[in-house]
Amino acid sequence: MCHEFHDLNEAWPEACAGHFGHRGDDAGLYVISDSMDPIRSMADGRMYDSKSAYRRELRARGCYELGNDSVSRAASPRPPVRETLRQTLQQLKGC
Repeated sequence: MCHEFHDLNEAWPEACAGHFGHRGDDAGLYVISDSMDPIRSMADGRMYDSKSAYRRELRARGCYELGNDSVSRAASPRPPVRETLRQTLQQLKGC
């Protein structure tokens, strides 16, 4: 990278087109929006459609969000509860 400031109101210099891993005519910045589909916060029960407002409220409560991947039941198989309980009872009986 050239480490120079480029005025975003002017054409992007051709030599700097690869700054963000882009090549060709579509070179430039991509904007990540602050808006999102409304979600209910597990911390306060309120609905949020702003990422920054949601994260600000989480931080104020000492919480944070972890990742952005959805979780499916197939990805995290449930352990055999009955067997786990049986083993726990056997261990307790031995105490």
